[in-house]
Amino acid sequence: MRIEEQQAMETAIQRYLDVWYLGALNWNI
Repeated sequence: MRIEEQQAMETAIQRYLDVWYLGALNWNI
């Protein structure tokens, strides 16, 4: 796997986790 592909995948995962985390906070409120 090229470095560019790895960075893109990590960015996508980070965005997904950020959305999930914010969604969880909204549900808890």
